[in-house]
Amino acid sequence: MSLRKLSNQNLDSHLKFLVANEREVLTQILLHIVEVERRKLYLTFGYASLFSYLTEDVDSDDLSDIQNLARFLKPMKNVQKVQILPFHKMGEFKWKELGLSYELSSTRPPSNELAQQVSRIFQEQNIIAE
Repeated sequence: MSLRKLSNQNLDSHLKFLVANEREVLTQILLHIVEVERRKLYLTFGYASLFSYLTEDVDSDDLSDIQNLARFLKPMKNVQKVQILPFHKMGEFKWKELGLSYELSSTRPPSNELAQQVSRIFQEQNIIAE
């Protein structure tokens, strides 16, 4: 479709249609993410966190999902803050001592830089991020 050939009215209505659909798709994505978190599904797939699952398995590593989430949370009066909890491997040795397989052994902790980027995204939306 050539946008140049659309009338002003058609261009306006098409843009509004696309924006409305984008909001609906974003809402559905966020609802799915909430359900994945509720079920802790990412643990089933060997990821230490929802963030790791989203960035490594779902292939949403450009931080756009975090930006969308921050914009989604901004108007919510019941969200006071977001805690950025980095994954660590401090307890891995306990699994080995118990003779258990530690399924997250290949999981890489996020860098400090990435955690700071995520924190800034929330702070830009006036959401306290720790």
